[in-house]
Parts: sequence; structure tokens; C-alpha cells
Amino acid sequence: MTKSQPSNLPSSKFGTTFTNLVVGISVGSEDLYRISAAGIAAKSGLGAGAVVLVSCISQVRAVVKGTGLATVQIGHVDTVPAWATNSNSAVVSAVDWLGVDIYPYLETETELDSVDNDSGVFQDEYGPTSDVGKGKPVWVMGTGWPNSAP
Repeated sequence: MTKSQPSNLPSSKFGTTFTNLVVGISVGSEDLYRISAAGIAAKSGLGAGAVVLVSCISQVRAVVKGTGLATVQIGHVDTVPAWATNSNSAVVSAVDWLGVDIYPYLETETELDSVDNDSGVFQDEYGPTSDVGKGKPVWVMGTGWPNSAP
């Protein structure tokens, strides 16, 4: 192990029993959204910009290099508007896959938030993320409908 590859990684401790279960590594979740105007207005908490995320993605790649996780694809999870923002394109370039959270019930700009429209809204959200990814896989990491909501 090198200094950048800690010996306490689960892949070191559990070997293939662990690494065979890992299909992807997400570096962060909704960080770009949290620093957007919408995320700040929603008081969604701390986030990180593209430069910071690209650095973190590079650090994770360095840590897993030479381990049983070296071939696992690395991505980031965010919202559709965050992925579609040009200033975040460096993150798109840095990842192997784009993770997206799509919750049709959160669409409040129109009456599209009705459960009757959920599949249409889902497709409207998935498509732009796929377009931004330029052929990279898009993984839906969060979706669904609450049984009650405020």
C-alpha cells in the first residue's frame, strides 16, 4: 500500500467478498445542486463546485488504483438542473457515469407534480441528463413517490 492507498480500505480487509459486490462508487451527492440558486433558496446545506468535485474524483481514483476496486466505475449523483449547467461540465468529463435523482412530485412549477403525470415528468428529467452525459451511462439513484408530503 502507498500513502494514498490506506490499508484500512474495505477492499483490503474483505477482498473479493467485498469488491465483487461493488458496481460503482459515487463521489458526492447533490453537491452541485446545493450550491445552485435553487439549492441555496431551499437551504439544502453545504455543497461543492465542479473544481472541488473533480479533485475529489481524482483522489478517489488514486486511492482505489491498484486495489480490487480499481476497475469499478466512478460517478457523481446530482439533480437534472445541476448536470445541465455548463459550468459543471468538468464533472461530467471526470466521471464514468452520471447519477441522477428524479422525484416527479418535487416539480412544483406546474401541475406536473400530479402522480398521474409521474412517468412523463420522469422522462422529461431523464432525457436531459442523458444528453449531457454524451454517451456515458445515466444511473437513476433516487426516485419514487411519497405516501404523504407537506
